[in-house]
Amino acid sequence: MTRMSDPPRSVPLNRTDRQDGQRPPQLLALTSLRGLAAWWVVFYHFREHLWPLSGPWLMALWGGGYLAVDLFFILSGFVIHLNYASLFRRISAVSLREFASARLARIYPLYLVISVAFLANPLAIILFSSEKVIGERYDSSYYLFSLVLMHNWGFLPGPAWNIPSWSISVEAFAYCAFPAAAFVLVRYIRYPLDAVAVVVGLLAALAAFFYGVGVPSIGDGIARFGLERCVFEFLVGMALCRFYNLSGGIGPMVHWAALAGATVLFVLTAVTAVPDYLTLPAAFAMVVLALTVPGAPLSVILARPFLVYIGTISYSTYLCHYLVKDWVNFLLIKPGQPSLVAFGIYAVITLLASIALYHLVEKPGRKLVRRWARRTLPLPQ
Repeated sequence: MTRMSDPPRSVPLNRTDRQDGQRPPQLLALTSLRGLAAWWVVFYHFREHLWPLSGPWLMALWGGGYLAVDLFFILSGFVIHLNYASLFRRISAVSLREFASARLARIYPLYLVISVAFLANPLAIILFSSEKVIGERYDSSYYLFSLVLMHNWGFLPGPAWNIPSWSISVEAFAYCAFPAAAFVLVRYIRYPLDAVAVVVGLLAALAAFFYGVGVPSIGDGIARFGLERCVFEFLVGMALCRFYNLSGGIGPMVHWAALAGATVLFVLTAVTAVPDYLTLPAAFAMVVLALTVPGAPLSVILARPFLVYIGTISYSTYLCHYLVKDWVNFLLIKPGQPSLVAFGIYAVITLLASIALYHLVEKPGRKLVRRWARRTLPLPQ
């Protein structure tokens, strides 16, 4: 495990910033963490078939899968800042074009394919169900807004259609805010303690927001409050990465302190009535920071190739699993069927679909959009 001591507070730390064109460090544990979070959501959305087979602690774990979204957004803010903040030392048409085309290529091709596949659901209801009533979930106006990733920007009820896709809508909004936020962090946050202050301030603002709107949990009111929830957390991840960059990485003391702090907050949330918005965003931020040390024991475990691969295909897992759930419920689950069998079918199909979608849609689609962007939006000479 390597360590770089923090320089004195009086010395600006621009020397530790990654320069334009320099590759960011490869933090494999964070890739694996993304995969574990995706599968936490998979378990959450099939939890009704797992609860009869689970004890109280496992029931609480499956039921808390909605919190994976909070981990996702802190992790996403960290990784996006790590990879793209250097573009926005100065905001320009070139930097905006490069960032926008890269993120569009990353999220939209697979998203569009899954959105089209979801049209099979109402069609199947019309053709094969006894009720033949589509219901509010398959509202046409919601679907049209979802195609432009605006379906969870606060003006529609929901979620609907592909239920987890509400967070992709919010991520698109966070991407719109990223250039300005990155510019402010890179230009004005020059010392590690300043970055820590920003992280703490954002976490406090997030908690104050949820206390002010009067909801008991950070997962409540997705259609009304999901945008603010996730954008705050995305900014937390960005500021956390700014701290990481300015510090030149973290050492053993910070690593173990972060893991200990996260453990305390997890236990506090589990055994007391403290609202999750007071504790869990901070706990997830500590976990992300702790896993930036490649040689730490937990990072070494998470860097195993299988776990990294699960993280690599996690976007496909996240987008396809609810469609798999719908069709497993529709075609395969019969009254009296053992829940473990139903979950096994769901999990295996989700994994196989994730692998296929990643290699046949996500990767080729990313290359296709990048080629289109280079031809359509050429860089100035």
